[in-house]
Amino acid sequence: MDRAPLSRQQSSSPALAQLFADYFLLQQVCTPDQYDEIYKMRYQTYCEEFGYDIYHHKLRERDEYDRFSLQCLLSLQATQQAAGSIRLIIPPSHKRGMLLPFERNYSKAFYRNLINPDTLPYGCYCEISRMVVPKAFRQRHGEQLTPRGVINDLSTEVSDQQRRFPFITVGLYLAALSLFIQSQLSIVFLAMEPKLVRRLDQFGIYLTQASEVIDHHGQRAIYFATRDSLLMDISHFREDYRGFYYFINDCLRTYP
Repeated sequence: MDRAPLSRQQSSSPALAQLFADYFLLQQVCTPDQYDEIYKMRYQTYCEEFGYDIYHHKLRERDEYDRFSLQCLLSLQATQQAAGSIRLIIPPSHKRGMLLPFERNYSKAFYRNLINPDTLPYGCYCEISRMVVPKAFRQRHGEQLTPRGVINDLSTEVSDQQRRFPFITVGLYLAALSLFIQSQLSIVFLAMEPKLVRRLDQFGIYLTQASEVIDHHGQRAIYFATRDSLLMDISHFREDYRGFYYFINDCLRTYP
């Protein structure tokens, strides 16, 4: 599939978005083959490489939340090799009371005096999870230590074509946040490493910590943002970052 052309909305500052488009194809997943590619990539990274003790079947890693998720797949333009994925879990209306992963795994660490999921209306919040970047795209110093990769400085240059663009991780998070904003839900939660949150902060995405840092597949805590706060953050992005976000947004089909 050819990459999505930059729309007129990005034409004033195309460099960052165009660099991403030159190397990567970002899609909202809609076919069985795309889902299978994600589940296979998650198994290879989470189970084989990092040895996480999580359910898998026939060399695929998936869970009960995949049925209720919008998923994004990032691929290398030249070869169609999978370069990463992320999902947005949206609680279904017929499953009232279903706990999301952050509610199950961080219940004892939550700052309930700050925000308490137990008191939020069911269906007003969602969760971004299962961010994964394959090993081939995590070759810089420190990146091999986490399946989520790291966000490096925009000026970084490397010789390997697969790693010439450093913003794989932020591109995937922007995709998930775009789907969240399109969904019209009010609050999004994320389980993240503090160092990754600091990098998103440098980009202009400001998340609020909602739990203690605990050891859950690495040192991670729960963070959250509201739809209104993210729209405000995006409006204050520097021009090339805002153009990058709009390009990411245009890559994804409209939320049904």
